[in-house]
Amino acid sequence: MSFNKLQLLADEICNMPICEAEKEELLMQAAGLIRFAECYDKEIIIKEHRGVLSIIGHKSNNSGVVLFDARHAGALMPIPAVNIQAIKQAKEVKEFWFVYIADYKEHVQQKVRDFIDANNLRTVYDRLFVFDFFKATIHTL
Repeated sequence: MSFNKLQLLADEICNMPICEAEKEELLMQAAGLIRFAECYDKEIIIKEHRGVLSIIGHKSNNSGVVLFDARHAGALMPIPAVNIQAIKQAKEVKEFWFVYIADYKEHVQQKVRDFIDANNLRTVYDRLFVFDFFKATIHTL
């Protein structure tokens, strides 16, 4: 993972007027976002990382990326479709991606699909991925 990219995001996060626990969570998300971007396409540019939603530049388009760590399964706060449309217009975002971070073993595949279906994620997001942070593998759903 690129230390320089993480350091730049860490500097931004550390200067935010939020509590230490929120900074820690944002730093962990930043590491996940950088690792995902480097595994998916090294040309991805992280334009904004301010919480649940990050904005990236990919192939001349902006995409919104929501990272979801499977260890925090009860904490998903779905972005309402009306908010997604507003974000698309305000940030000139073409697509929304949902990245489920988990160790993607055979027995986990159905659990991931059930989670996606239970939260109607296919209707909200244009692309769905499962990302294994430690193995650096991405599965498109």
